[in-house]
Amino acid sequence: MPEGEIYETIERFRRDLLRRERRAAGEIVRTYGEAWKRIRAELERLHTEYEAMTARGEEPGPDWIYQYNRARAFRNQVLRELQTFAQYAENKVREEQIEAIRMAEEQAERLTRLALGTPPHGLEINWNRIDRYAVETILGMTQVDTPLHRLLLSISNEGAQAAEDALVQGMLLGQNPRQVAREMRKVLGTTLSRALTIARTETLRAHRETTRASYQANNDIVKGWIWHAAINNPRTCAACWAMHGTVHRVDEILDDHPNGRCGMVPISKSWAEIGKQYGIDLSDIPDTNPEIEPGISLFEKLSPEQQIKILGPAKYAAWKDGKFTLSDLVGRRRSREWGTHRYEKSLVQLLGAEKAKGYTYSPHARG
Repeated sequence: MPEGEIYETIERFRRDLLRRERRAAGEIVRTYGEAWKRIRAELERLHTEYEAMTARGEEPGPDWIYQYNRARAFRNQVLRELQTFAQYAENKVREEQIEAIRMAEEQAERLTRLALGTPPHGLEINWNRIDRYAVETILGMTQVDTPLHRLLLSISNEGAQAAEDALVQGMLLGQNPRQVAREMRKVLGTTLSRALTIARTETLRAHRETTRASYQANNDIVKGWIWHAAINNPRTCAACWAMHGTVHRVDEILDDHPNGRCGMVPISKSWAEIGKQYGIDLSDIPDTNPEIEPGISLFEKLSPEQQIKILGPAKYAAWKDGKFTLSDLVGRRRSREWGTHRYEKSLVQLLGAEKAKGYTYSPHARG
């Protein structure tokens, strides 16, 4: 893997950001846990009521959960808990976005100065600060009814409805509320999982957008950026491997997938180019921009075992047969929640359903 100060700096910045993200995720999980305790307490109350009827010789029928608006009252409590949780998650995301903006601005300057190398004697490079309000506007942070707020509110509503449905379905199957609680925890776990994905994705997006804005604000010395994936992480997907090392303009967005942790390495102008802007001959100063080997060629140097772990056995078999290149795996789609983002295409998308079957069910594909 590539070595040098700029690569070490990139990885250190990535680790710093991920440490903050994990700490924030832990706080979100703890807050959700408190909400779940209160929801479970209500299920216990229903269970006590259910058992009391049984002890009196009464048999709670399938319509017991509908009596006295029990199902509706339970849904409303779950909704209140999830809305409180969503408000906490929104505030936590805002805190992390603000910190990510600060970190990204500092890191963009640091990486650019590393790419430039030591300035010629007597020459000083000034770094233009970004308009943070403009970045916050791009991220939707300045709106009263923000996209983040609407998204978290929607999963609260969906979670409350799913909880009510699980309760009703469980009771109709003859389960008591305590038995239903186990299934409900799984159902509501989806709400937590989506909230964590939103928190991670929006924080990382703030970091990337600030980085891009910083490069744009300094386009007299930055002429582009290079996609840098976490290729040392075994969980990095094949699409990110394919994007690693690709060159982009300063106005291009790094539209990574949700939870994506790819970064942007600046491409500085050469000293000759910078000097020409100011009528100074600096052509004798070497270019110190980092050379990032494309992810496609790095992938080809991995062992077959590593390649199979990244691609999966079926895709690996088709790739070895020359049915597609690594860059063919990169798809792009637009979603209402995340905007445009890259994704890894399925084997069916690459080859068609019939041809894909030959690899999915072949002995070679099964490894």
